[in-house]
Amino acid sequence: MERYYEIFEMVVVTHNSMLFDSESYLRKYCTSHGEQLVFGNYVVNWPDHIRIRRFNEHAEFYGPFKTRKEAQATLDWMYDVYRQYILRLSVNDRCKTWDSVSLSMINCPERTYEKSDSCRFR
Repeated sequence: MERYYEIFEMVVVTHNSMLFDSESYLRKYCTSHGEQLVFGNYVVNWPDHIRIRRFNEHAEFYGPFKTRKEAQATLDWMYDVYRQYILRLSVNDRCKTWDSVSLSMINCPERTYEKSDSCRFR
């Protein structure tokens, strides 16, 4: 499996309301707007709270791409953007700590925030 399989998937729409997933299974799909997708390659993404990934109204389809190579390049780019976003969140979380008395978030004594909300050591 690819490194991004849990987050994104590349599919090929070849029939009305049918697609081939990344494991080459023929699956039925529907969209949130209720319209058919144009035949071609797509990158699919689901919201974080969705654990059972189905090709239904929760799935977001990006495309169509003319070739599998174009779809793969977009999928790689989307994964890199997603990974940078997650890394930024984890860095910001390390900059905060819990005040055990008031149970509120405070800045760590060894770090400060800049306007961009990124960590900076003193």
